[in-house]
Amino acid sequence: MEENKTAGERPEKNGELNEKRHLPYRPVLAAVICGLVLGFTLLFFVLPKDVLSEQKEKALSHIENLSMENILSSKYAHSVKSYAEERFPFHDIFVNAYGFVRQVSGIIENNGIYLRGQDGFAEDVAVPDAEKENRLIERLAAFAEAHETAGMYFLLAPNAASICRAEIAVDAPIADQNRIMDDFFGRLSETKLASIDVRQELRAHAGEYLYYRTDPRWTTEGARIAFEAACSHLRIRTPENVELFSFDGEPFVGTLSRKNGLRKGRPDEIRGYRPKIIPGAVVYSAEDGTGKGTKLPSIYDRSWLGTENAYNVFFGGDCPRLRLTTKSAKGGRRLLVVKDSYANSFLPFLSSYFERIEVVDARQFTGSLDALMEKDKLTEVLFLFNANTLFGDESLLRLLGGEA
Repeated sequence: MEENKTAGERPEKNGELNEKRHLPYRPVLAAVICGLVLGFTLLFFVLPKDVLSEQKEKALSHIENLSMENILSSKYAHSVKSYAEERFPFHDIFVNAYGFVRQVSGIIENNGIYLRGQDGFAEDVAVPDAEKENRLIERLAAFAEAHETAGMYFLLAPNAASICRAEIAVDAPIADQNRIMDDFFGRLSETKLASIDVRQELRAHAGEYLYYRTDPRWTTEGARIAFEAACSHLRIRTPENVELFSFDGEPFVGTLSRKNGLRKGRPDEIRGYRPKIIPGAVVYSAEDGTGKGTKLPSIYDRSWLGTENAYNVFFGGDCPRLRLTTKSAKGGRRLLVVKDSYANSFLPFLSSYFERIEVVDARQFTGSLDALMEKDKLTEVLFLFNANTLFGDESLLRLLGGEA
């Protein structure tokens, strides 16, 4: 028999009782959340605004002008969103912490960067857009037709994810770069450009130090093997005996380590090649490659050694236009190199065989290749790109006059 309830007393339901029990903690929780939001908001305005993202190694976004056109097109809203996301306080710390959690959970990829071996990384393979690739082939063919008396070569370099595929997890969903490159070379054979395929030689040395562990580019050793494979195509009959030397600099950890965030990676080191005759080097910093130019004291800028951008030791990094001159070179050969950064460590090997080498970076040069060919009386052209840049970037298509 139930006990009698005192007058005015009402039994409480379980839900009401639980609500009362938790009620004192809700203001505390709300205060903590508000404090965090307010604290990070204040830090956002107080902390200095860097112009370069360490994680992405690119210039940070800026806020577009507040105009009716930008508001209607959502351009202003998107720029504000990107600005806030990229400058969030302690952005890189949170990214690295997130990457660590993913790694201990068995994740092998982050931000398009895969773990390679015990201490390295490899970029995912870029898959070409069919329509843009068609236009690129058309523009390359048209350029070769317009300069039919010049020798035309295209060296397409594979990436670490292709040559070092055995070092990446078997179940990693990486596209078949060999198939992509085979298709490109097949289509290029229908033009007047000669294909330079260095994959076989690189695969024969796959266990060697061909690609940096923490940087997306090939090493000087990799560039040397590619050069030796390209000599017969470039009509270089008796190449010099190539001996590489080590720089006196600190090892470096490159951009792939930061972008992946799952682990730091074992530091890399850079080696160089000193031709028998050191070429003169002049850099033209204007985007169209004009101006007086600045003579480099050396083809190697040692100030970059030990930094995360140590690959800039080659000519100080990418620039719109670079001129190399080797007056003692025989044959009067003059070469135009249209390139990405893979070519930077390749150029010293070429310098002994050409009187002049005009080098333009596809991402930075805005001048006319046709005008350069005519003005400097260039006799040969070498396009040198890695597959990821060629198929994941539209700069070469734009440079050749095609709409990206």
